[in-house]
Amino acid sequence: MSFLLTNFFLLFFHYLWISLRFSYSLRHRLISALLFFITQLIFVPLVLGLAAQLYLSFVIAAHVAVPLFLLLIVFLQKKKIRGDVGVFLSNDGRVIKGFIKNFFFFENFAILSIFLLAVLWIATAVFLLPNRDVDGLCYHLPQIYESILQHRWLMLPLELRSHFAFPFNAELLFLWPAIFFHSQQFVDGVQGVMALFGVCVLYALGRELKLTARTSVFIAFLFFLSPVVLAQVGSNYIDLIIAVLFLFAVYFAVSFYKTNSRYDLYNAAMAIGLLVGTKYAMLVLVVSLQVFMIKGLRKMSRIHLGCYIAVIVLLGGYWYLRNWVMLGNPIFPVTLGSDGVGATSNSISECVSTFGEKCRQLFFADIGIGTFNGGMGLVFWGMGLPSWLIYFLRSLKDFNHGQKFSLYLWLQVLIGFLFLFFVRLDQLLFDVRYIIFIIPIVFLALGKIIEELPKIFHRWIHGICIISVLLSVTSLSINIWPRYDCGEALFDRHNHRFISEYKYLDSSVLLMNQRMEVYYLLDTLTVGKEGFHVYMASDIGNFWVTHMYGRRLQNRIVNFDPSSGDKPDAVIFQKFDKDQPLFFVGPKILPEQMMSDQEYALLMQSETMMFFVKKARLEKTFTKQ
Repeated sequence: MSFLLTNFFLLFFHYLWISLRFSYSLRHRLISALLFFITQLIFVPLVLGLAAQLYLSFVIAAHVAVPLFLLLIVFLQKKKIRGDVGVFLSNDGRVIKGFIKNFFFFENFAILSIFLLAVLWIATAVFLLPNRDVDGLCYHLPQIYESILQHRWLMLPLELRSHFAFPFNAELLFLWPAIFFHSQQFVDGVQGVMALFGVCVLYALGRELKLTARTSVFIAFLFFLSPVVLAQVGSNYIDLIIAVLFLFAVYFAVSFYKTNSRYDLYNAAMAIGLLVGTKYAMLVLVVSLQVFMIKGLRKMSRIHLGCYIAVIVLLGGYWYLRNWVMLGNPIFPVTLGSDGVGATSNSISECVSTFGEKCRQLFFADIGIGTFNGGMGLVFWGMGLPSWLIYFLRSLKDFNHGQKFSLYLWLQVLIGFLFLFFVRLDQLLFDVRYIIFIIPIVFLALGKIIEELPKIFHRWIHGICIISVLLSVTSLSINIWPRYDCGEALFDRHNHRFISEYKYLDSSVLLMNQRMEVYYLLDTLTVGKEGFHVYMASDIGNFWVTHMYGRRLQNRIVNFDPSSGDKPDAVIFQKFDKDQPLFFVGPKILPEQMMSDQEYALLMQSETMMFFVKKARLEKTFTKQ
């Protein structure tokens, strides 16, 4: 409850100072407050971490101080604060009361009901199940957890995984619940909250495009209930976070295009800066967003142009500067050359030759469906994309008649598909998630089509959409990556048999079922007690340490923390690839050494794992029990 209240007051303070300072519409002020909230959740812990002061008390104090400082400035500038607060709260209350009427339309009531069902299901999975996706366990989370335990921002060894040098703005959002609860339990819910923010921004963007509130509500919830969004909501991937940050950037870029307001300019700069600091590929999207802003930027003074660039650099540039200084390459580990970049194709000819097959797999198979990697859904492919194509072609036709803005907006979808054009065919299954950001743009086109068609067609379109999203929600029961099957965990809770979330790793991905027993035992031995200093050696492809921290982050990883000492409390060897040798990070400890060391007991052994624990620590643990 304290966590919810803290977040509520932070958001309310931002809403308050923005409302006192600027006389924009309620939705505009709320979207701005959400953006300020996200910005401080990313920027504050980064600054504290770089200063080696990443302690919960400092994080909370800094979070509260930011909006209070902004409110103080407003109080010093204005005299009739109490009267102003009463006026805008009263006006906003009437606006909200009028907005609620939109949910009494059948289609919006139906989609809201399905949305609430999905939220309840996913929230239950977040509460009961452990972190259970691939990249989250490999690199999105370990660096966050280690930074919390060492109270400073750090970069884990690049020889283990070069991904640790990537920009980490999105991952810093995972830090907020992790450091507040000192736990992994609620970290899976971060993308869900961002998806809710995305619903708000898409609604506001629909209103900016002159859609009715009724239609804007409908398409906003369609976005949340898209299969790939639902699958990502409970995962620790960051593609959904990126999509929502992109929506923020588009919203304020569109608003700046229309108003030339400096306020919108700096909001756009904040969103773009945060976006730049998430993935290197976002640099391409940022460039495409500038087409919205060129017209207004030309009218700005040099001071405001300089401040616009400064805000972007401040919020997104640290990672590039760090890599440039430390590694000699601002976009390490990416190198631009003949071998391609990451999962990209090696040549244009390969891209062209595989283009037809990619289209077939995307449109007819909805590749990646049932995982956090993809699955845009029936509404997207069957109605959304054709709607987008209609408006894209119209915008090309009307380009010379003052309709440049429309073309700029619809072009973002084409840019998204260009990402997949350069992806290797064998990687397409895993990379559709990179273009989640095009889903809301496509649904904006669908909203415009709905309002253009005669009312006789509305019920059919709404009905098809509602059936489709209901199928998306029910398909969570068979979702593979990550799983949302909470049956066993609910049964254990009801019968008071719940001990550790790690018992349910066997319903996770890849080889987690083979690791489950060791991590389950480690967590059971240490949760609620003095944690172990744990050492691990593994074949490099499976060097996953996330669950070794324990669900309450009670354990320390000797490999990453030299201060842990030479004699760990527990040692884990895991080898799932027989052709790969053991990979060592930090001190080199061999299985043969542990077998002959009388200080340790072999607690568990299987074909793939060995788990040693210091006998003295075992005695101490069981004595306390």
